[in-house]
Amino acid sequence: MTAAALLVPVMLLGVLNPAARGQPLLSDRDAPRGRARVELARTNVVRGATGWVPVVLREDASLNLEKPKRTSAGPARDVSIAPAGRFAALVLVQDPPQRVPRLDRFVVAARFGLCKGEACDPGREVVDYTLTTSSSNSPARLEAGRYRLYLITDGAETTATLRLHGPRRERAILSPTEEAPASVKAPEPVLNQRDGNVVWSAGDSYYSGRFGFSISAFFIDAENFGGGTFGICQYDVLTAPPPQMAYGPHCSAAALPAGSGYFGALPSAEGDSRIGRIAVFGYHDRGLSGANSNVTGERGLGAWIASSSSVRAIWHVGMFLPLAT
Repeated sequence: MTAAALLVPVMLLGVLNPAARGQPLLSDRDAPRGRARVELARTNVVRGATGWVPVVLREDASLNLEKPKRTSAGPARDVSIAPAGRFAALVLVQDPPQRVPRLDRFVVAARFGLCKGEACDPGREVVDYTLTTSSSNSPARLEAGRYRLYLITDGAETTATLRLHGPRRERAILSPTEEAPASVKAPEPVLNQRDGNVVWSAGDSYYSGRFGFSISAFFIDAENFGGGTFGICQYDVLTAPPPQMAYGPHCSAAALPAGSGYFGALPSAEGDSRIGRIAVFGYHDRGLSGANSNVTGERGLGAWIASSSSVRAIWHVGMFLPLAT
């Protein structure tokens, strides 16, 4: 058995600002409804389902986001998430969130599960993904300050552990106290014939708020795969077109205000293969153009794969987290 993996950090309709700095640390009691912020420690255990908790990091810290030696310990050496459903993630973002994530103030560590249905059991079939705005890659750096610590799942409760190097406090146990409008979807693919290839398209509409981010993952199961292309598409519209019309090479190659995306190649592989294990990150802000900074609604988000080879199965899972509603 052979396998190929591709993890692609892609910024769609947005940018990261490497020059921006964090804000000074303020009172611990500026959290929603006057709650006291939880002080982050060297070991932070988060239990529950989708939501977030206001936290404070009193000292600069670092964490190792390299892949662990054992898949079961992922998605990173300093972030472990118990497999739970099609998607689970820890997100650490400055509080309040900024339109453009600041240097050393944003971390995402996620796991996608290759299974069908909410709260399904992915077993060992997972795709791990991490992203940070750190000024250094190994280890990743986090600046002291106020944060939101998000736990995101697709319906199943899980346990995640975040290990930080730098805090004086030894251990913290946390659970989400605030609601988060995150959504996880796994739309069924639609098949079309285009230019001698079979195109698998899958997409849906997600509530986007004013700004936020998405992560999409693809899983491709094939035999003697001859290669192909793939892409991700997004539509900044209130209602996205149907998948068979919206998601395909025409979208990823387009430079239109309403649709844009990412385009890449899939390698060939002999034998029985899980060819594609692909994760793509997109940052979305309706206000970057200045014309619709306070508009909320839905954003179309989807994926496509084109190949002349036979593909037995394809899965697509998307997650959208609005940071400002």
